[in-house]
Amino acid sequence: MTQNTSNWYLGREAGAFYIPDDSDAYIAPAGPLTLRECLEGIDTQPSSTLPFTTVGADRSFCVRSHGGQDIAIIRTLTTASDDGPVTVSITYYRRSA
Repeated sequence: MTQNTSNWYLGREAGAFYIPDDSDAYIAPAGPLTLRECLEGIDTQPSSTLPFTTVGADRSFCVRSHGGQDIAIIRTLTTASDDGPVTVSITYYRRSA
């Protein structure tokens, strides 16, 4: 998928991840994140920013696309610096009709 054709994407800029403006995000307080925890967190404690300091190495966050059909749980494996490489693991869910 590319940013121009997908409902959901994850990018990075200096010191933070970015997502589409109409998407919702949630940052887990610690440890892995389940789909259920993701959905509950987005509804009760949404996050509008995803800075590396908050979602640093071995932290999880999730993103729900506008409309709620696409959900991704992202686990940051490494974050070097504001302009260095970032390694993530993504689990992607799509709700079918």
